[in-house]
Parts: sequence; C-alpha cells; structure tokens
Amino acid sequence: MHNDSFDLEIALRRLQQHANEEGDLGYAYWSKVRDLLIDAERMKSEIARLKRELEACRSGKD
Repeated sequence: MHNDSFDLEIALRRLQQHANEEGDLGYAYWSKVRDLLIDAERMKSEIARLKRELEACRSGKD
C-alpha cells in the first residue's frame, strides 16, 4: 500500500530509541538504519522534483 502521508518523525524517534537501548553495536546498527531512511526520504523528494522538471520539459515549459 502506497501512503504519501507517512510520518517520518515517528519512525526516526523509534529508531533512535532502539539505538539508545541496544549498546554500542545496536546503536551503530539502528543509527545506520535511521540514516538510510533519511536518505530514502531525500531521494524520494529529489525524484519528485526531477519528475516535475521532466514533465515541464515535455510540455514545452521552463
């Protein structure tokens, strides 16, 4: 199911809780998962921006 209203902050807080609860190795692991989630959200935004630019080019607009 595709849901554009996903609240990233809730997930990031929960991942931070996991990181804080599991010692050094757990912290490293959950911090990396958190970073990947943040990167994925950034990429999603960039893809959306690029799609808009592409559609504008295809329609002859700048």
